[in-house]
Parts: sequence; C-alpha cells; structure tokens
Amino acid sequence: MTSPVLYLSHGAPPLADDAVWTRQLADWSQRLPRPESILIVSAHWEASPATVSASVAPHELYYDFWGFPQHYYSVRYDAPVAPALADRVDALLGDRRGPAAIGGVRRDENRGLDHGAYVPLVEMYPQANVPVLQLSLPTLDPATLLRLGRRLAPLREEGVLIVGSGFTTHNLRWIGADTDSDSPAPSVSVEFDDWARQAVERQDVDALLDAAHAAPAFGQAHPRTEHWAPLYVSLGAALGEGSAYESSREVDGLLVRAVQGVLAVRLSRPLPPATPAPASPRPRRARENRRPPAPAAPASSAPDHRSRRRRTARAPRRWRSAPHRR
Repeated sequence: MTSPVLYLSHGAPPLADDAVWTRQLADWSQRLPRPESILIVSAHWEASPATVSASVAPHELYYDFWGFPQHYYSVRYDAPVAPALADRVDALLGDRRGPAAIGGVRRDENRGLDHGAYVPLVEMYPQANVPVLQLSLPTLDPATLLRLGRRLAPLREEGVLIVGSGFTTHNLRWIGADTDSDSPAPSVSVEFDDWARQAVERQDVDALLDAAHAAPAFGQAHPRTEHWAPLYVSLGAALGEGSAYESSREVDGLLVRAVQGVLAVRLSRPLPPATPAPASPRPRRARENRRPPAPAAPASSAPDHRSRRRRTARAPRRWRSAPHRR
C-alpha cells in the first residue's frame, strides 16, 4: 500500500495537556496505515545541505524552547533510529548532478528530534515503536523544496510516512496579552487559512508555489516562512513524478484530518493567549550547536501554536524557540 503524505500544524509542548488535541491526533494516526518508518521535516531545523538526524544510535530529544515548566524538559520519545531510511534518503537526494540536484545529504549523529517532530509523534505513535528520522530544511525556496519532496516520493512505496510539520499561519505578533481565548482570529489569519485550504483542495500547485504573491496577507501570516515551507516537501512527495494528487480530509471539531488521502493537511489557526501576563526578561539566545538549557521559567503568556477554535488549558509560560539554524 502506498503511504500517505502529511502536512500538519504542530503544537507547542503544553498542548500535550490538551485532551482534545491529543485525542484527535491519536484518532487520526489510528485511521492511517501503520508505517514501517517515519521521515519528518520540521520547521525548527534548517541546515544546508539537507541533513538527517541521528541514525546510528538513539540521541536525546532536542528541547528547542525556553521558559516552560521543568516537566516539559523531561518528555521522552525513545523511537528506534532508522539507519536504512537514512541510507535511502542519502541515495535519493545524494546525486549532485543535473538540474534536479539537491546538493547531497549530511548526517548529524548529534541531532535528536526537535519539538516540531516529537510533539505530534508522541500523540500519534505514543508507544514510540516506529523508527523515526528527521530531515532538515536545506532552504526555504518553494521550488527547491518541492523538488526535494518529489525525490523522496519513492519512499511511499516502501511504507515510509512522510510528514511535513509546520503551521499554516505563524505570526507571534497576533498573540497579545489583552485578548482572551474567545477572541476571534485576526481576519488576515482567517483569510490566509481559507486561501491555503482552497489552494490545496483544487490542486493549484502554481498558486501554492507563488504563495508569497498569490496568497492574501502572506507576509502577515508568515513574517518568516519556515513554518510554511514543510508544506512544499509534503506536496512534492504527494505529487511524485506525476502532476496531480488526491486530497482527502475529515473535519472533526478542531482538526482537518486525512483518512485515505495522498496529501493530508491539518490546517489550524492560532489563538491569542487567554490571560494577560507580566512581561518577562528576554532569555539569552544559545549559540548554534549548543543545546539550550531548561531554566526555571518566569511567569508569562501562553504558547504560540493554537487553533482558532481550540480551548486549551492555559499555559503560564512564555514561548520562545531556539534558533532555527544549526
């Protein structure tokens, strides 16, 4: 059976406390064919050339966030490594010749899964018994990422679930301290979210590739495009060498889910924080290639990743992710 391809909006670590969100992700995974392994591309890892995470021996998770309660830094996801999948990715992307060249593949045996990878997987495959490999974003260029996804498409015939993990809209300025959980999403967020859904459903690849110009309020929905970029990898893998894909989804409350679709897209909108919070000191940025510490968290606002209609438990800490580049 050909494996589906997913693009999902991952959540911040406190969403693990949200019973609705966790149940829906778990239900979603149960309706999908059980994969032989998982290849996930997260918005939170940019490295060029394309780089794969630890595949020889398991490595601890990469807690690329600061300012949360200590128990979020104790989460474990001891999924098996995927050395055979790493070899296949290397074979598919490693050809440096010709117009379709990606630029080779590097291996980083000191890189564990970041929160864009393990947060959804903990809920979808909680037994951690499916081998997982993470692949970096080598660029944010849409055409290059689409081409990369096409090169990965043969993995679907080998039982590999390809997952792009980002967010349909990602603008932290929309999250203010003076709004509550019943506040509607900004109109530009709603407009962009609807445009993205329609573009995917009508298979308008040209519009998606040119989203920076074709989509309404793209610059506001994505001041920086790293959370939108994984969609292109998923789209390319769904297209393969063909020119079309099938998109199938179910809407159940907060979640847009695929059951049998080739490209499954979960679209969600961010919610502003529920309660005002005092300003907290800006945490010091960690140097690249240094794992950020897990400090005692000052009181602050809720996390950034939320669905427009979600009523989550209110997280009392300020969200700040580590630098995207490594």
